[in-house]
Amino acid sequence: MDEKRLLEGVRVVDFSTYIAGPVCGAMLADLGAEVIKVEAPSGDAGRFFMSPEGKGNIRFDASNSEKKSITINLQTAEGVAALKKLAASADVFLTNTRMKSLAKRGLDHETLCRENPHLIYAWISGCGENGPDANKPAFDSSTYWAKSGLLIDSMSYTETSYPTVNPTAGGDRVTGLAMFSLIMAALLRKAKTGKGDYVTTSLFHMGLYQNAMAIASRPDGYITPYPRGTAAPECSAFKCADGRWVLIAIMDYPKMGRPLWNAFGRDELHDKPEWVFPDGWTSHYPEITKVFEEIMLERPSDEWIAEFTKRDIACCILEDAGSVIHSEQAWANDYFEKYTVETGKEYILPRSIINMQSQPQPYIHNVPFVLGADTVDILSELGFTPEEIEKASK
Repeated sequence: MDEKRLLEGVRVVDFSTYIAGPVCGAMLADLGAEVIKVEAPSGDAGRFFMSPEGKGNIRFDASNSEKKSITINLQTAEGVAALKKLAASADVFLTNTRMKSLAKRGLDHETLCRENPHLIYAWISGCGENGPDANKPAFDSSTYWAKSGLLIDSMSYTETSYPTVNPTAGGDRVTGLAMFSLIMAALLRKAKTGKGDYVTTSLFHMGLYQNAMAIASRPDGYITPYPRGTAAPECSAFKCADGRWVLIAIMDYPKMGRPLWNAFGRDELHDKPEWVFPDGWTSHYPEITKVFEEIMLERPSDEWIAEFTKRDIACCILEDAGSVIHSEQAWANDYFEKYTVETGKEYILPRSIINMQSQPQPYIHNVPFVLGADTVDILSELGFTPEEIEKASK
């Protein structure tokens, strides 16, 4: 393992809130960057997300591990000046603040990159720079999931169905990962040319990107949401005798159809004339789906998993957040870690996705992320006096 961490010596000003931006900053810190999180004196609203007391918030801690913390009051001229000077010392300025607000204070990319030509300005927005929704408020649920079509297109439709509640912050985390990739590419370019860059993505763009298959398939007649029984039964989930659901994932029915019916104990149905693949099969989806449903209810989920697995059929039980934390496969690959928050409560959460042989394996440190703990040290380093620090940070 190399002694030097990959991003050691890279300074990142993380002027972002909630989850998408902070997750990106956390991944940069995982690789050794000095990530300075800038918060208002009252703290990032993410500190209080699903945690009104603001203490022991695993969701906040997981997105801000290994960062330094300073407070800056942008309602004061001193605070704005301090953030600008901090940005002038940085390699990366990461933010998800609306550009209209940034421009008002001279914190837009044109201004900061003019003052620091080597700066990589990384902006995460809700809907992008242009268009009628450019400056509207946007969150994961409204913009990544709803506006992109993902929430509707991932439904299994019936007359009484309704859109599911989206996985909390799923879009934020994907968008943060996208920005991490852009920043790493910009840092590579900077290493080659010495030049900074302006990189941007949005919740809306990432939602559209995630929903690309449904969008691209519309002209071919694949209309979503799929009513139950109109999706391919060999790529669907079915309830079992024990109440759990098992998803079957067959992408090559001509090859795997016979093993599937063999697992069902119904070999004769593979050769049913009216169900011949592809036309007979696809035109009878509702009828075949009902047959699958009846058969799958005959046995518990673990028995079906065993039957499918010995025939090399891809399948899995539908897990939830309460059951997946017991996954032997996840623990075997070190995908989870245990973390104790400052209140003493222990949690389990997915480990950082940074997994490089040359780098230390990142874990969340059991150290409370104290608001403003590094304010004096960092602003003093930039030449601010104690009086100026007081005015800029309170």
